[in-house]
Amino acid sequence: WASKSGGSESVLRDAIRSLEDRYDYIVIDTPPALNLLTVNAYTASDYLIIPMASDILSLVGLSQLRETIETVRYSLNPSLHVLGILLTRFNRRTLLSRDVLEMAQQLSVQIGTNVFDAKIRSGVAIAEAPAHGMSIFSYNPRSSAVKDYKEFLDEVLETIEKEAASHAQENK
Repeated sequence: WASKSGGSESVLRDAIRSLEDRYDYIVIDTPPALNLLTVNAYTASDYLIIPMASDILSLVGLSQLRETIETVRYSLNPSLHVLGILLTRFNRRTLLSRDVLEMAQQLSVQIGTNVFDAKIRSGVAIAEAPAHGMSIFSYNPRSSAVKDYKEFLDEVLETIEKEAASHAQENK
């Protein structure tokens, strides 16, 4: 990436540096394309969460993503850590979702991460909230999918806290 784009993969990281002291967390949401915007986000990030729809095509994308992650780690951001894979549109009752979970767990080992315990079910509230200009948590907090996202956020914060404590122990 660095040789192709002449340093433009660091633009976002440089811009964020001036904001880091103002926020506990900065979330960068990228499209599912592996392009310069995605590489910029990976270069600027400490942690990467990989959302993945519970379907077979998403598994193909996950293996392609692995190569991009390795390239970014090698040439631009050696501290990039994949926090986990988040399965979305998950239905525990279908064989397809269970098969995708099993294959995602196998691929997660290759990336050096895991699949989050929280799984996001499909829900109308998730699709409707943006149309009403509201967060999913304000729009319909009782929705099962919204509850799944709350569980996911709690798991992310717990994982980051454990990582920080582990790094603090290593640096003593």
